[in-house]
Amino acid sequence: MHRDLKPANVLINDQGLLKIVDFGVAAAHREGDTQLTKTGYVIGSPKYMAPEQILGKKVDERADVYAVGVMLYEMLTGVPPYARGDHMSVMYQHVQGRARAPCEINTALPKELGELIMRAMAVDKTKRFQNMEELRTALQRFQ
Repeated sequence: MHRDLKPANVLINDQGLLKIVDFGVAAAHREGDTQLTKTGYVIGSPKYMAPEQILGKKVDERADVYAVGVMLYEMLTGVPPYARGDHMSVMYQHVQGRARAPCEINTALPKELGELIMRAMAVDKTKRFQNMEELRTALQRFQ
């Protein structure tokens, strides 16, 4: 689990090799950093945070699935799903889960791919892809 997936933490070289970097949040959690559990203290990037992470609930691999869904949304529509206002406002928007369907923004996007993105970004983590392998398998049909 990374806990802070965002475009700045995903590097791709000229050969197409993808590397995920900056495991600071994941390492802090593993080491039991008390900063992760302080009341009112949120760690991560609001633009890509899963609702359960924002709410201070238990976070698992599905939070990273959510972040990948947000990145896909942004890559394929040209805009983030939630961006109005300050960080607190953006976090509230993630918890509400009322993003426009990607196909409304990018009409060239296949409907099924838009649905896949929205499933990855489901507010209820039980409705998301349950792990990265499941998401990867679903994405393969759009290669």
